[in-house]
Amino acid sequence: NSIFGPFWSITRFEDIVAVDSDFKAFSSEPMIVIGDAPGDLPLEMFIVMDPPKHDLQRRAVQGVVAPRNLAEMEGLIRSRVRDILYSLPLGETFDWVERVSLNLTTQMLATLFDFPFEERRKLTRWSDVATNGPGSGIVNSVEERRNELLQCLTRFTELWHERAARPEPGSDLISMLAFVLIITFFFILFQVKACGVSKSSTTLGGQLSVETEATQYLLSYLRTTVIAD
Repeated sequence: NSIFGPFWSITRFEDIVAVDSDFKAFSSEPMIVIGDAPGDLPLEMFIVMDPPKHDLQRRAVQGVVAPRNLAEMEGLIRSRVRDILYSLPLGETFDWVERVSLNLTTQMLATLFDFPFEERRKLTRWSDVATNGPGSGIVNSVEERRNELLQCLTRFTELWHERAARPEPGSDLISMLAFVLIITFFFILFQVKACGVSKSSTTLGGQLSVETEATQYLLSYLRTTVIAD
């Protein structure tokens, strides 16, 4: 009964694994969402590629999330979580998604990209625009959506050229792609996926905690745990 007509939803673990591991029968190209790709804005994106192109781009950026690099960011992550939790009001209702989930996700995405920190809210905006269409409350028309996505591409292209001109590669995602001569809409899809997964997991974690009988102790417990650890 969807606006796209009938479709199958794969929900069993075994079926998901089977589909995900058989790119010849279940290709990611040219789209991974229901609907047609926009004809006036061709998108070559990491997440909608099959091997070998997908493997090449994935290999280029794997280092940024290697265990050693993530361990080096642990202190930064903890400090940001602590600051966010301490900024939350006690005894009143607040928007967990906006104040915690999106806030932390956007800060860490800016770090992974080495994206100008003062511009980090653009990442959230572009992610929303990329995953919503006219009538969603995010954009009012196809033209508005197209223009904002082009702004995203323009900004990341500027950063890509800036990183490519450096004598030594950096450890951020843009630098890694710059030094293997890859420039696509990888950036948009990475931030879309990261925003969605991180926001959902952070929000679910908060929701599960709030639904326990120890709701009134949640924030104080989290604050104590983050600082102590």
